[in-house]
Amino acid sequence: MDDNKYSLAFEIISEAGDAKSKASEAIALIQNKELEAGEEKIKEAKKSLVNAHHVQTKLIQQECTGESVDINIIMVHAQDHFSMATTMIDMAEIILKLYRQLEEK
Repeated sequence: MDDNKYSLAFEIISEAGDAKSKASEAIALIQNKELEAGEEKIKEAKKSLVNAHHVQTKLIQQECTGESVDINIIMVHAQDHFSMATTMIDMAEIILKLYRQLEEK
């Protein structure tokens, strides 16, 4: 794996890690009944995840054009961060929806 590909993997790790952290912050805000702030934090998390997705797409496109993408522990780690961030954002949205439903009662 060349330096550029390592750089792309670390970019995914950074952006996805940021997305996961923001989703976690959103959950904490929602639990404190700061629903609007939590919703804004979810939006921020989604922006970071989109950034990670763009980098991931670059790697997929490279693979599709015949330029092999090495699979090593760094790339596996990057994909793990991406998956966990996606799950955390999904959970934050579910929790927000539940708190809003409780608020209506």
